[in-house]
Amino acid sequence: GSRPPAAARLDALFRRFDVSELDLQRRMRDYSHGMKRKLGIIQALMCEPQVLILDEPTSGLDPLMIDAFAEEISGLAAAGSTTVFLSSHVLSEVERICGRIALIRRGSLVTVRTLDELRGTHPRRVTILFSQPVTTAIAALPGVTVVSSRDREWVLDVAGPLGPLISGLGGLPVHDILYSTPTLETGTYQFPRLSIGVYSVRFDLAGFKSIVNEGIRVTVGFNAQVNAQLGIST
Repeated sequence: GSRPPAAARLDALFRRFDVSELDLQRRMRDYSHGMKRKLGIIQALMCEPQVLILDEPTSGLDPLMIDAFAEEISGLAAAGSTTVFLSSHVLSEVERICGRIALIRRGSLVTVRTLDELRGTHPRRVTILFSQPVTTAIAALPGVTVVSSRDREWVLDVAGPLGPLISGLGGLPVHDILYSTPTLETGTYQFPRLSIGVYSVRFDLAGFKSIVNEGIRVTVGFNAQVNAQLGIST
């Protein structure tokens, strides 16, 4: 059975999520959606379990409480004792919290990758600003695609390192170079519904399989195809 939560741990969570003694004396039906969500998160975290499965956990929380949740998950990662399966359609939240990300589309597992791997599959948008008009044509470089070209501004998509592009700008009146790192919003445009983010803290997917096989039954709610790809017996 599960062990009772330590009093110090419970008090710390109440403070972290701004739950007062007065709040705890109220009836559940009188709680707002956000308060119910906070109490649910506290219940999930208070015993510091080995495996957590969270479905849209920050829905209804204000920005400060979303930050508190992210910090708690980071604390679990630092402790190295908990694996968190997080399901969310908020891509910025997944990008902030998750270490490994599974993309599910129409009930099928599309891919499981780290955030860096997903970012690496898509080019960076680079904008080059010139201090005076440039009439020179953009040299053909591997991995560089021209988005737009004006006499004082080039907009390029660059796949791979920026070194060859920087070298190719030699002799041109470059005023500034701006670039953006791909995010999940840009990197998963071909996957319209991001269903699951996997934050692999202690166990990887193989480790999770061993937990299930050792007799700890966890209902994840995946279909048979996803279970097979994750190696989870049903």
